[in-house]
Amino acid sequence: MKTNEKDEILLSKIQTDTVQKEKLNQQNQENHVIISILRSEQQTQMPSIQASQSDFFIRQSQQENIDSQLENNKKFQEQSLSNIDGLLSKSHQLKNNTELHKSSSFSQIFPLLDDNLTCISQTSSFISLEKQKLSIQTNKKIKKRKSSTVGGAKTQISRKQIIIKCKTQRISDKLIEQPTSIQIEQQEFVPVPSIEAIIHQEAILNENTLQLQNQYYMQNLIGYLMGTLKDNFMAQMYLNHFSQLYDNLQKSKLIVCPQEYTLSNQIQPQKKMQKTLIIDLDETLVHCNEFSCLKSDFFIPVIFNEQIYQVGISIRPYAQQFLRNMAKDYEIIIFTASNPDYANKIIDYLDPQHNLVSYRLFRDDCIQISNNCHIKDLRILNRNMKDILLVDNSAYSFAFQVENGIPIIPYLDDKNDKELVHLQHYLQHVNQFDDVRNQNNKIFNLKTVQNCVSIVEAIKKLQASFSK
Repeated sequence: MKTNEKDEILLSKIQTDTVQKEKLNQQNQENHVIISILRSEQQTQMPSIQASQSDFFIRQSQQENIDSQLENNKKFQEQSLSNIDGLLSKSHQLKNNTELHKSSSFSQIFPLLDDNLTCISQTSSFISLEKQKLSIQTNKKIKKRKSSTVGGAKTQISRKQIIIKCKTQRISDKLIEQPTSIQIEQQEFVPVPSIEAIIHQEAILNENTLQLQNQYYMQNLIGYLMGTLKDNFMAQMYLNHFSQLYDNLQKSKLIVCPQEYTLSNQIQPQKKMQKTLIIDLDETLVHCNEFSCLKSDFFIPVIFNEQIYQVGISIRPYAQQFLRNMAKDYEIIIFTASNPDYANKIIDYLDPQHNLVSYRLFRDDCIQISNNCHIKDLRILNRNMKDILLVDNSAYSFAFQVENGIPIIPYLDDKNDKELVHLQHYLQHVNQFDDVRNQNNKIFNLKTVQNCVSIVEAIKKLQASFSK
């Protein structure tokens, strides 16, 4: 075969491979345009959390098809580049051979060189035409891509944006040699809990709430009686207090509630509809230390027989926190059988900003039956009885309205006392009911205890009610 024919074959191969290379580059650019469209669509149109799993698998299969197509393009590109490199090396060898024969037969080689130059010029012009055709075809494909759906979603990108994407994402020669891959961020689907799981969680929450509300007083009393709760000090406190509670309720049956009563001048009509929480002071929120050697939280001056004494006051644990939390849901009234001079100093310490306790009632507002018996008639408050709760360590205090009373064991300077924490859970629960007296009867059964002949019978009935 002549050298002219060899050169023409080599140049034609170079020409075809160059065209294939240009097509491959153009296809890679088009793939990157598609990738940018996919990414922009994923950023603008986030899939819903409740998207079905079938759509996810469809998108995954589309991604796998694109990956396989790009992998084939990559292999074709590597093969074509290797062929081009081989052809270029052969052409360089032929060129060197022609240079060696140039001195001897220049007249024979000169037309060959002219033919090669014309062939190269024709090849370059052909490549430029192919570039124009490919650019036109790419624009048409881009227009089709805009109108069609890519990845199951319609594109909303203008032609200017696509041109900008093409310009900014053109692949350099170094990037062409590197493998291309599509990394489409997959949305993390948040698992939606099933109906059974939601019902189970609500059941656990309701059970925990029921345990918290029942843990106050009667639950603890039955626990100490049955031996399930083991704390000798608290067991003795509960047994002693329940014995006093039973005696006071029995004596309260003999006290006749007067039909006439006088409304308190201090209590004003409510500006906001709330339930009213009445709290005792001594032995409920604080304890007055009889001996100066005992530790106290603060001291107040008390006048007795024309002499001033510094009396130590011990605050029940969680008392101030209890008042702050209850003031969010209740109208709080401190109702004590103590004198105003003594009680006001303690209330000022508990509520220094005067924004927790709405009203203060003292001994003169009570009905005194004997020296140690002061009844707090709740009718003087001018509130609906179904919205009133009275927390007191003495059952005498709610003798006229037993269904409104909430018992509490007395506080005797025990820093491990948590009665106010348990009481808070119960008060937050009972606040949801329209008539608090119905819930009080279910939990404390004070009417049942009052109607029992003996304390043993009362304990048996309480145990039977809790066993249900």
